Amino acid sequence: MAVFTVNELADFKTSHIDSFQSVCTINRNAVSTDSYGDVTLTPTSTTGVDCGFSLTGGSYTEKETNIVVEFDGIIRLPVNTSAIGLNDTITITSHLGNTKNDTFKVVSVPEIGNVMSIKLRRISN
Repeated sequence: MAVFTVNELADFKTSHIDSFQSVCTINRNAVSTDSYGDVTLTPTSTTGVDCGFSLTGGSYTEKETNIVVEFDGIIRLPVNTSAIGLNDTITITSHLGNTKNDTFKVVSVPEIGNVMSIKLRRISN
């Protein structure tokens, strides 16, 4: 089997991103410590982010260490999206042309391929 060229791989990424049918808001929470040593979260939001979103029906993943990570959905973002961490949330504002307001907590580190895939757990709808 022939190896894909750089241009073919770039075309795959573009095609994948062009197929995104959802829009989201990424709510990042920067963690810092105040003068008393208390942890504070400073929220910032990026709105109107094109994404791909799929509900998974409450799936889970088992790890070798017997840790179970429960997640309700998977979001796909362009690989060049700014860092997303486990303190962050993502609000789906539009899905398949329908207005939404469903918020999910990030429960996995991003998996990088043609796109960035992140597992999410619903916290409100």
